[in-house]
Amino acid sequence: MVKNLILTLFLLSLTWACGFTKGMDAARSAVDEFHRQVAAEQADMIFDGATDHFRSSLSRELNRGRFARLRQKMGICRSSQATSMSVNASNLGTFVSMRYSTKCANGQLDESFIWLIENEKARLYDYSASSPLLLVN
Repeated sequence: MVKNLILTLFLLSLTWACGFTKGMDAARSAVDEFHRQVAAEQADMIFDGATDHFRSSLSRELNRGRFARLRQKMGICRSSQATSMSVNASNLGTFVSMRYSTKCANGQLDESFIWLIENEKARLYDYSASSPLLLVN
């Protein structure tokens, strides 16, 4: 009986770890795709692929303007590095929170992402970017 309990707990932890890894991998890939879409001026694709929560937080037009301003102020962004990542599983779903430090032509950009993992795919739940350059005209 104790052996069965230990085996069950082991298998459950292994299953959780596998799901955790897949969620993180999906979120990392999604960040790469997100950056390609921003650079290619594909704000509508970001909007269309995002969760209902994201789409209800701003209009399509405001989303376009946000990324146009980001490109205008920051210039071409060439490299990003994750500075933190965490996974939160709840009855609402599995969420991956990520912070990135992104080097752009005109300066440093700090980005925060929250991804909802559904069927091993990441969908944008929330995004924010900060840089002193975004504060001035």
